[in-house]
Amino acid sequence: MTTLTLEKYQNELKNLTTNEFEKELLAASLKNLISKDNKLRFNNFAYGIRELSRHILLSLAPNDQVEKCCWYKNESKKPDNTTRAEKIKYAIQKGLPDYFVETFYDTEDHIYLIKETLEVLNKFTHVNSDTFDLSDHKLDILSSEVLNTFRDFAFGIKEFNKLFKKELEEHIDKVVMEHTIEETFDEIDILSTHHNVEEHETSSYDILEIDSQYIQIEAKGNLSVRQQYGSDGDFAKGDGFEMYSSFPFECNISIKINKDFTKSEYKTLNFSVDTDSWYE
Repeated sequence: MTTLTLEKYQNELKNLTTNEFEKELLAASLKNLISKDNKLRFNNFAYGIRELSRHILLSLAPNDQVEKCCWYKNESKKPDNTTRAEKIKYAIQKGLPDYFVETFYDTEDHIYLIKETLEVLNKFTHVNSDTFDLSDHKLDILSSEVLNTFRDFAFGIKEFNKLFKKELEEHIDKVVMEHTIEETFDEIDILSTHHNVEEHETSSYDILEIDSQYIQIEAKGNLSVRQQYGSDGDFAKGDGFEMYSSFPFECNISIKINKDFTKSEYKTLNFSVDTDSWYE
């Protein structure tokens, strides 16, 4: 494999790594392929790429996070004993319970596909007569297979997770999210004697992060507000008046992941209302 081809692979695949160590491990693994005086160059390369896939999976699915998931079962009763399939599952669906995920997403199929790519990487780490002291032509063929398989593995996990988050956003109950907005807003309170929020509508929301126990969401929308000028007594005598306004809001919503996801706890954080239009 030529230096030019190796550089092309390195530039393409380094975007699939998750930290600086993994980038360096990728580069070091690729350098094995140009060590023509080493009869183990392919085996060392394949082993390095296999280890890189292990580190990426561990970065995406740390043992302590996997063990906190409501779906995790430590059948061996040994600490830090998460399986490869469980790590892949966490990388895709995080801590969400299976019964909920199964209503809109087939995680098991994706786990199988990712496991298949790892099996291909594993088989090339063994030193056998058909992988030892390869010719340049055979080296090109097998190393390309390894690198393409690694790309399928790393890219596959990220794409499956992206698709999963998109599907999840469409299945989170907007009504439940909106009911978390139950507070007085200082930004609006200073604009009138009294106010009350008549209606709130969530226009968009994005999942910022999911881990073993929480979903963090950014929500945006509009508040329909009744503003009263004058006291209730003034208003009763006809000396006060009221008006209705609409203000955009942003907030973060934290959802606790439980085994029964329908009974999850919701918290509204960092709620802010944009009242700039009032002063224009």
